[in-house]
Amino acid sequence: MKTKYILLYAGLGTAFLAVSLWVLLSGGRSAKAVRTKYRLGGAMLTVWALLSSSNCGGPGPFVTCYDPVPPEPITCTVQGKEGLDVSNGDVIRVECDRTMLSPYEALRVEIVQNEKVLQSFPLNSPLEENDSEVVYAITLNLPEGTRGDAVLLFYVTYKQENGETSEYQMYNRAVNIVG
Repeated sequence: MKTKYILLYAGLGTAFLAVSLWVLLSGGRSAKAVRTKYRLGGAMLTVWALLSSSNCGGPGPFVTCYDPVPPEPITCTVQGKEGLDVSNGDVIRVECDRTMLSPYEALRVEIVQNEKVLQSFPLNSPLEENDSEVVYAITLNLPEGTRGDAVLLFYVTYKQENGETSEYQMYNRAVNIVG
């Protein structure tokens, strides 16, 4: 779709240059040349607007370049620390945007390193809750000697219309295990 707009715009641009030359050579006295130049300019603006509002490859078919970036559905912080450098006993505060996650059946978090699940947390009882967000606290209990890069994976379980449940990974966040 985008290629058609670009080719159309290139064709209109070439015609616009030719008509502009016609207007220049006539000294601006040819009303037909000026009228044609204005029409081509309007057509170019229309095609440019269509090109700008076409899909930019973002998630979903209706996202355009001018849509704002949606907020993060889940944010993580480590209590008492800057960044996401974690160690055993640390408490990770997980804030979930209720509007982005509803209606979910369950939330689950895993800490994964090199495709090995180090710890799994079902998020059952929230620490805080209001109309816009739900806050959970996770206390880390990692295997001894674990260090390096890891990933927090957030899984959401939804109930489908047929009554079955389906789980998918909604979000991930890189963490550094410092020991």
